[in-house]
Amino acid sequence: MKPSAAIIAPERIFFMREINSDYFSSEFHFHEECQLAYIIKGSGKRVVGDAVAHFDEDELVFIGSNVPHVWYNTSRKKPVKKTAHSASLSLFISPQKFLAHSAEFGTTQKLEQLFKKTQRGMFIYGKSKAKLTALLLQAQQETGIEHIISLLKIIQVLSITKEYELLASSDYTNHIQDSENGRMNDVYGFLMKNFTREILIGRSCTHCCHESQCILQVF
Repeated sequence: MKPSAAIIAPERIFFMREINSDYFSSEFHFHEECQLAYIIKGSGKRVVGDAVAHFDEDELVFIGSNVPHVWYNTSRKKPVKKTAHSASLSLFISPQKFLAHSAEFGTTQKLEQLFKKTQRGMFIYGKSKAKLTALLLQAQQETGIEHIISLLKIIQVLSITKEYELLASSDYTNHIQDSENGRMNDVYGFLMKNFTREILIGRSCTHCCHESQCILQVF
């Protein structure tokens, strides 16, 4: 399963998007914009690059330009109540456009370092997460200069915070820029089909109770 390209807002530096749905889209995708994603409701599996982990509500992740990712709800049942049980608020930032405009005001070294870190995905926690989620919710309600100021404050917090964990492995290569992308696609497809069962990892497939449950079969 290959990640698909998504077009967010090609003419804009910043763009916000709110999702309220029964469940998040299961499409493994990427886009030119970096994405600061706040999961308000929902749980399941999160894939960022080569990192696969459980996600839950009230998490904040910053994903880099063209990094394949998806949030996949492990429960796909429609809620009994009419209110959506999956909700998120995301800020999309075009790094190329933002750096180009920022260069007119001075050095962009910290910004370049930030966007480099996002290539592995940043899981943000602590006081930084509290500040950023508050700014996101505030910016959602604003217009004009107030909206722009809040977005710039978000960038400032992201550029100086030390309260984060990198998600993808240190040797991760963005497969969108690499012709050998089949392995990650196969791993993702296997995980999405088998997330309800125990997935075993061993040195050889003879260690597995059932061959179809061994992640080694996708390599």
